[in-house]
Amino acid sequence: MIAVICALPDEFPNVPRMFNSNVFWSGMGKINAALTTANVIRQYDPDVVINLGTCGSHNKKLKGLIQCGNFVDRDSGGIIEGDPDLSWISTGDSFVTDYDESGDLVDMEAYSIAYTCKRYPTKFYCYKYVTDYIGQDNLSDWRNNIDKGRDSFIEVLYDHFKNPV
Repeated sequence: MIAVICALPDEFPNVPRMFNSNVFWSGMGKINAALTTANVIRQYDPDVVINLGTCGSHNKKLKGLIQCGNFVDRDSGGIIEGDPDLSWISTGDSFVTDYDESGDLVDMEAYSIAYTCKRYPTKFYCYKYVTDYIGQDNLSDWRNNIDKGRDSFIEVLYDHFKNPV
């Protein structure tokens, strides 16, 4: 089974019916993400957990869908190093509005999901869609672009379902 964890329905609106039973909504933040992931792993014992969601970026060259393989908890300093060829994402319990040096991408859930999957050994993939850039009007941009990753998320899921690990 493939379990998909996404924070908000607004990030992945109108989930195709074929994926409905695989998508779990965590709500925003690290605690919600960790609890949802632990519950999904305990209850469904998935082979793979995929985190789909939105993110901000410090790097204006990063656009669209980005696969993340390295995770930083910007609140505690925790680090999970995975694939050096994939992007770093910094997770915290606040919406980032100023530049920090914790990673090219920022969100509020990825580190917690990665940590939980590592703690309860489960294969993990993370894909984030860049909706805004830090230091600009990023909260407004995030709200205006929150649903733009939908088609990219569907494409990723089709790939994973066709070629399960």
